[in-house]
Amino acid sequence: TPATAADEPVMVRPDWVNISIYDLAKYFSELTGRAFVVEDTKKLERETVTIISHEEVPVAQAWAAFESALEVAGYTVVRAGPTLSIRPSADAQRLPTDVRGGDDLAASDRMVTQLITLKSVSVADVSAVVSGLISKDGKSVAFQGTNTLILTDHAYDIRRIHGVLSRLDVAAPDTRLGTYVLRF
Repeated sequence: TPATAADEPVMVRPDWVNISIYDLAKYFSELTGRAFVVEDTKKLERETVTIISHEEVPVAQAWAAFESALEVAGYTVVRAGPTLSIRPSADAQRLPTDVRGGDDLAASDRMVTQLITLKSVSVADVSAVVSGLISKDGKSVAFQGTNTLILTDHAYDIRRIHGVLSRLDVAAPDTRLGTYVLRF
């Protein structure tokens, strides 16, 4: 993220009504110096989003709003080295996404792949629960060899699924078997 000489964050006012995704990508490319690869310029020129803010925000916050707007429109940002690409969210599970493990959860709305290793329950037991929580663009794979779920979805969906799994992945309570003689 660019900064001024005094390390003050660059501020922008993300107040865009019905702006094309293409124009927004051009804006962020110029602002951040990042290169975007756009597969279908005409399609992204027709797709519009609205982001409303009545005050200036740091570029990082405006970028997060851009990623959220893309998600609402059915797109995501895919990073390939220093280059960014805007792709349909449905294609992201076959594209290079950030891969994270354990509790290292992305704080964005872009598509990511998360590996969640379960300690106390089997991936087979929670697969049905996860399939009911994953978005239409996401995918879940249960790898039983290490009792790990491999999830590719929007980061906010993965954070929600991770929260559910952390409450389900608990050790069964200790049980004790005892015999008592009852006298009447």
